[in-house]
Amino acid sequence: MSTKTATNYLAESIDWKRTADPRHPFAAKFEGEKCVIRLNDFPDEHLYTLIVDGEEVVAFDDWSASWNRPAKEKAVSQPAPNKSMARTRNRSAKKSPWHSIEQSVYHDSPGCNTGNNIDPEHLRQGTGGKPLCQECNRLNQIGQ
Repeated sequence: MSTKTATNYLAESIDWKRTADPRHPFAAKFEGEKCVIRLNDFPDEHLYTLIVDGEEVVAFDDWSASWNRPAKEKAVSQPAPNKSMARTRNRSAKKSPWHSIEQSVYHDSPGCNTGNNIDPEHLRQGTGGKPLCQECNRLNQIGQ
């Protein structure tokens, strides 16, 4: 990792891209370094953590005014696994459940488009006492 401090990263102009990972919803390349934003267990912890090349740099609640966070409709997916790997996936590939405070269901399938496009500020871990999303249920039944 570089010698930049947390303040340096927060002051830099960084163009973020959405990922398909609800725990790490934003990623960027900055000066050759892999930067990732992790969602934390808010309100017990800060809302976000900036991770640079695998090392936690700073925890924070508000996005830097210098950063460019993409609009929801510009979401991009992580590369899909090859077809032979997709055929061998099973229910063990399920993630820990998550939900949105603005939805009436929870999600547990990594392939669920609805669950993967929850705005970070609305994302919470666990089921929230809500029923499983129909899309997740369908994906779970076919082993995805």
